[in-house]
Amino acid sequence: MSVANYLGFDPGGDERTGVALLTIEDGSVRCTTDCVDSVDAALKWSSDKLSNNSPDAAGFDTYLFWETVKCGWRPADCWLRTKYFKVRDSVFCSNSARGAMAIQGMALAIRLKERWPLVGLIETHPKVLYYALSGHKYKWPGNMRKWLLDQMDCTSTEISNDHCWDAAISAWAAFKGHTRCWPHNLRAGSKAPIEPAGSCAYWWPE
Repeated sequence: MSVANYLGFDPGGDERTGVALLTIEDGSVRCTTDCVDSVDAALKWSSDKLSNNSPDAAGFDTYLFWETVKCGWRPADCWLRTKYFKVRDSVFCSNSARGAMAIQGMALAIRLKERWPLVGLIETHPKVLYYALSGHKYKWPGNMRKWLLDQMDCTSTEISNDHCWDAAISAWAAFKGHTRCWPHNLRAGSKAPIEPAGSCAYWWPE
C-alpha cells in the first residue's frame, strides 16, 4: 500500500490560518482542511491528522527564502510579475508583506522542520497559481472550489472559506512539485538567498 501525505498552509492573523492535508493512497485522493488561530495550533492540527505518519512535503503561502537586495525583491517575484501581468499586483516584495503572512509563515515552516526534519518545504502563491492554471482571476468562491477538486481528482472535501482553499491548493502544489510534475523551480533564480527554515523550493507549472 502506497501512501503519501502533503500539508498546506495559508498563514494569517486571528483565526485565519488555513491548514490542509492532502493524502494520496493507492491513487485515491483525500483532502481535509480547517482554520486555526496560531502556529502552535497549526502544528498540532497537522500532527493529529497525520497520526504516526510523516508529511512528504508542505506548501506554504509565504516567503520561504529572502533576498538582501533593494526592497527585498526576489527573482521569483519579478518573474511572476512579468509573466502574469494581469495579476502582477498580487505579487509584491517581501519588505511590504504583512506580518501574519511573512512572520507567522516562516515561524510555522521552522517549527514544522523541527518536528519533521525530512519534510520538503515548498513555497506557493495561490492567487497567481490559480490564474496561471485556470486563466481566471482569483474571486472567492465563484467556481474555485469545484475547479480545485477537479484538479486534485478529489471527489469531495470541506473547503469552507478562501483560507482553507489557499491551504488546499498549497498542499496540492507541494505534491506536484515534490513529485516533479512541475518542472520550474523559481527558487533557482536566487543565487545566495537566506533560508531561515532550511533548504526550500518554489515549484511552478510553467
